[in-house]
Amino acid sequence: MKGKTLALVGVFMALVLGTGGLAAHAQNAPYLKGAWYLTPMGGGIFYLDEPNVDDGGIVGGRLGYFFNKNISLEADFDYADSEFKGPPPAGAYDGEDVDHYFYLLNGLYHFKPLLSQNLHPFVLGGIGGTTVNSSPLSETVFTGNYGAGLQYVLSDGSAIRLEVRHLLTTDISESNLITSLGLALHFGGQEPAPPPPPPPPPPKDSDGDGVVDSQDQCPDTPKGCIVDARGCPLDSDGDGVCDGLDQCPDT
Repeated sequence: MKGKTLALVGVFMALVLGTGGLAAHAQNAPYLKGAWYLTPMGGGIFYLDEPNVDDGGIVGGRLGYFFNKNISLEADFDYADSEFKGPPPAGAYDGEDVDHYFYLLNGLYHFKPLLSQNLHPFVLGGIGGTTVNSSPLSETVFTGNYGAGLQYVLSDGSAIRLEVRHLLTTDISESNLITSLGLALHFGGQEPAPPPPPPPPPPKDSDGDGVVDSQDQCPDTPKGCIVDARGCPLDSDGDGVCDGLDQCPDT
């Protein structure tokens, strides 16, 4: 990896450390409907079909939006700095810079937490373009990519993101593998509506006479007695046995 690439990755790491302090002040959790996220990332790129180009470092970022807690759409941009090496025809350009600019629009599906509530796997796929700049070549080509990754939630507004992507380009026919690590910062979003409060408990009626305790002036009425509005037993024939239990009500 060349000094220029090392400097770029160093700048990326400083950016991650600097934004990490801001993350603790974010107000909303990841995966909220309507939330935006910004993710600076850095890592390595491996040119699977280009043995005459050095593998190198890559830096970039993601700007995304959650349509719901499972689906987001993001714009991706990455820059990779490498150089030619090896036998002819690449030997004629040995040591020459090769700059790759990747810009894609990706859809992501975020799964339920795995192993712990903080670890969220995801898959992604999308299309875009790649611009290759070098002394012998300058060209922009169609690019497709797919991949997978993990996000580990650190706080209500931040998460560590790790991803692996496979990029395929036309015309210059490149197949590239990219591994990246970044810090996702989430902003805004709609908090889910809280569940309705439970209904209040029914008024207590300790003696079961149909008159609640707060209004019952005879709280120990025997079960089965007919009571008045005050909760006191009725005794129509005045024999001392309450109506409802009196088997001879006309005594």
